[in-house]
Amino acid sequence: MSKSLFIVSCIVLHSIAILINALGQLVAFPVESLLFSFGGIYFLKNNPFQNKNIGYMLIFGLYPSLVFGAFLYSFNDPSFAAKPQTFILLTSIIFAFIVYKKSNQQFIKIGVVYLLFIVTSTALLPNYYIWRDENKSEYEIIEKELPELILFDERGNLVDLKKMDNKIIVIDIWNSSCGICIKKFPDFEKLKNEFSEDSSVLFYTLNLPMKRFEEKKQDVEKYTNPYSFEKLYADKNVQALLKINAVPQYMIIDKNKKVRYLGSLNTGTFEFYNNFYSIIEKIKNDTI
Repeated sequence: MSKSLFIVSCIVLHSIAILINALGQLVAFPVESLLFSFGGIYFLKNNPFQNKNIGYMLIFGLYPSLVFGAFLYSFNDPSFAAKPQTFILLTSIIFAFIVYKKSNQQFIKIGVVYLLFIVTSTALLPNYYIWRDENKSEYEIIEKELPELILFDERGNLVDLKKMDNKIIVIDIWNSSCGICIKKFPDFEKLKNEFSEDSSVLFYTLNLPMKRFEEKKQDVEKYTNPYSFEKLYADKNVQALLKINAVPQYMIIDKNKKVRYLGSLNTGTFEFYNNFYSIIEKIKNDTI
């Protein structure tokens, strides 16, 4: 490979790695690891520079520097999600340097193992973000007394959750300015349908009123009308009572009317941390 083609190819490599981040962490994580592990091996084998360090800098200089810089910044801003990418990128670079001089047979054996590592890490990655957002936030409440909430049903009647005896209550808390909340409604509907044979678990959405302007009921209903789950509407003080600063949030109340969970809705196959199904099973076992 000529030096000019090598340089252009490295620029393309880094450009792809930068642009792929627009698709989100779960896409960038495996793609950048493949680019700098197996792609890195290819470029290391074809390094045309007599001074190999020049080639190394072209292959692993730009994008990794940005990620490692972001990693350092993440200590200043814990919400900045750079740690998993830093780990997988560093691992990929080390892998590339270890393997590129191996024989083809050795490369295949080690490469298959590393590929499985990338796949497994990607599948388990959501657990890191769930842990980061919920383990350190104010939203996860375990065995806290349910406050006195003023709620209304679709007909304007007062609803008292504390009078729903022997029921586990799952509430999707949202407002009409939250696009993600509205996109999650089909998932919540599907979840409600999964428990259609279990009369001990009830599902509701709870709309928080917008503080910026007076909101008409029909403006809210247009988002929830296509779905069969029960709809509740909150008094203006409910958000403060629940200490919610962002939506969507999902609240699970046990049969003793204690708030057992307030966080995200985690139902993925490989989401083990605060998984909805395991929480429901724990609550059922605790209240038998």
